[in-house]
Amino acid sequence: MTIRRGWLALLLLSMMSVPAFADTTGSIRGTVTDTQGALVAGATVTARHTGTNLTRTMTTADDGSYLFTSLPIGAYEITVSAAGFAEAKRTLTLNVNQEPRVDVDLQVIGAMDFVDVVAVDVIQSETSAVGTVIDNKKITDLPLNGRNFLQLGALIPGVAAAPGGGGSEGGTYVGAFSVGGQRDRGANYQLDGADNNQGINNNVAAFVNVDAIEEFTIQTSTFSAEFGRNSGAVVNVATRSGSNEFHGTAFEFLRNRVFDARNFFENAGGAPDSAFILNQFGGVFGGPIKKDKAFFFVSYEGSRSRVGNTIFTNVPTVEQRLAAITGRLDGRPIDVDPVAARLLQFYPLPNANSPFGNYLSNLTIRGSNDNFLAKVDWNPTDADAFSFRYLINDSDSFTPVQSTSGTASGAAQVPGYGLFSKVRAQNFT
Repeated sequence: MTIRRGWLALLLLSMMSVPAFADTTGSIRGTVTDTQGALVAGATVTARHTGTNLTRTMTTADDGSYLFTSLPIGAYEITVSAAGFAEAKRTLTLNVNQEPRVDVDLQVIGAMDFVDVVAVDVIQSETSAVGTVIDNKKITDLPLNGRNFLQLGALIPGVAAAPGGGGSEGGTYVGAFSVGGQRDRGANYQLDGADNNQGINNNVAAFVNVDAIEEFTIQTSTFSAEFGRNSGAVVNVATRSGSNEFHGTAFEFLRNRVFDARNFFENAGGAPDSAFILNQFGGVFGGPIKKDKAFFFVSYEGSRSRVGNTIFTNVPTVEQRLAAITGRLDGRPIDVDPVAARLLQFYPLPNANSPFGNYLSNLTIRGSNDNFLAKVDWNPTDADAFSFRYLINDSDSFTPVQSTSGTASGAAQVPGYGLFSKVRAQNFT
């Protein structure tokens, strides 16, 4: 029993030692006054999430102020009532990491006998952070090559796509974009407030099905110290949650060679059409487990690709091979390393006569990716809210020919020196 308690204590300590990161909630604050500008203390203010009916209630302070913190993002209805005043309602959409101000002027009963309902234009006046929110409609409606949501960063002022072929640091790996002149590896990626930075080039570690993203924000400057870590930008992705209604979508996208032009190098080398097949498929589904209390959301996306890899290179000619075997070139003896001579058996014979090289390979790069996400939200009381989200991303690829320009070690550009790659990324909050 003592040993078990010891392990439990160690587990709890290890969990508490995990660094905390900024979450993906928001706050709403404001002041309640009457039509003459007098502060109204003791007014009842209720914030209701229209999708889940999650409700928070408080009373205004002596200075008429109120503040709701750690609210799940989404559409809200703010209701304000006080003795002697007509009820007032404000509607707004709360985005990730926002803290909008919603001030309410109450009308005296008799001057207004109906409920005052006003839609609020959210203005960020309580924070100095500069950023842009990309909501679910933009994410799902705008065209994305390969359904990579980070391409939408180009919509934001001060954000530029990273240069190809090595990025700002001249290495092999490239970040998604550069913000405010910072290096493309200077962004801090977060998923539901948890660290989602990949360790090699500080890019995204685990990608999310775009249909499972509620919204994401890119804060480009003067963001809060709670984020810290990086100098470029903060990319905070908030995943979707279930609601009181069942909702789901399914999709499949297909590309193939039927409508594609031939590769330039295929024409130059007289090679047959290379393969090109890309399938992306999946769906999302969410709804209530218990109305107003518990909700679920699941997402799956799979992709399968077969892409031709047309590469020219130079291999030893027949004459060079004979010279290595016989040790003579043009009738004169030459020194040949015996190990090098034996390695020639692994190189293919020339098969092309082209200014690009004497050997053409036209093999197929294979790739598959499976992405699964599950999320459960539970609101046992108006004062308590729990959320659990798990994401797993498995990718499996094979590249039959490694291009020298794409590797630091200068791998061979002939078949037989391919690369198998299996990667699993997991992220949970």
